[in-house]
Amino acid sequence: MSRFFVFVLFVSSSFLYILTSPPLRPLTLLRHATPLLRGPGGVRHRRLSWHWAGGERDSETTTTTTTTINNPLHISLTSPSIYLSLHPPTLTQLVRQLLARGNRVHATARGPSPGLAALAANPGPGRLTVRTCDVASPASVAAWSDELARDLEAAAAPGLSLVIHNAGVANWAPLKNVTADDMVDLFRVNTVGAVLTTQALLRVGAVGGKAGVPCTAAFMTSKMGSCADCGSGGSLAYRASKAALNVVVKALSIDLADRKVCATLLHPGWVVSDMTRNAPTSASESVAGMLGVLEAGAAGELDLAGAWYDYKREVVPW
Repeated sequence: MSRFFVFVLFVSSSFLYILTSPPLRPLTLLRHATPLLRGPGGVRHRRLSWHWAGGERDSETTTTTTTTINNPLHISLTSPSIYLSLHPPTLTQLVRQLLARGNRVHATARGPSPGLAALAANPGPGRLTVRTCDVASPASVAAWSDELARDLEAAAAPGLSLVIHNAGVANWAPLKNVTADDMVDLFRVNTVGAVLTTQALLRVGAVGGKAGVPCTAAFMTSKMGSCADCGSGGSLAYRASKAALNVVVKALSIDLADRKVCATLLHPGWVVSDMTRNAPTSASESVAGMLGVLEAGAAGELDLAGAWYDYKREVVPW
């Protein structure tokens, strides 16, 4: 089986989820190409294998199998290590759960990440590479993608199977206080960063390349970007940047379908962190749920292309 490379970025909001074109369901192709999230050795639970790109924010399975993956999956993740304090716990859980399955994870952070450093020192059965990347900087994104391409070439990997974009920043300023700079700064990271990262991965052939490796690109977003769910108002800059991200990912799901990239949106829920100690959802529960959503998509139980699901596998209204 093919290896999964996981790439994690720590800067922008959600990432991209890409799906293959008809008549074959992209998730079915992805499942056949990399059927398990676990790496080498006997595997008890059937899981989706991904090349992941995601970020630091911070499943129940039904099928039993003994399939063995001879080569770990390559997954890439992007996320913010500085901007939003609730990101690190989620990111750490994402990386930890993927490494525990023997995957090769490529993570990025805008700045120092103690959680990632600890996992890199003790990755368990997987392998973790951490690089610096600021998704709001075109030069930084370009340099990172070139490094990632070299990593994949050195590992003889044809491309990423899963990319998770979890980088993001927040600003809760009300109408009377929000400024033009607030609006632009959040758009630059939460929306433009997702576009720049996607462009870079396509440019170096990490996704949608000539090898034709099916890839799922998942972008972490928030219900605060939902028009239907906006019942409290406020936080104009954050809501607008997330709503913009949502429509970008919807468009990407169409633009990239013929390149076997499936773009989707994920909502992690209100997760416990240093700033949200009263939140109802733990990082481990949120991550397990989101991985379950991706697995259900790979199994053909959910149609993820251009869709928006939360960690409970419930559709989020636009």
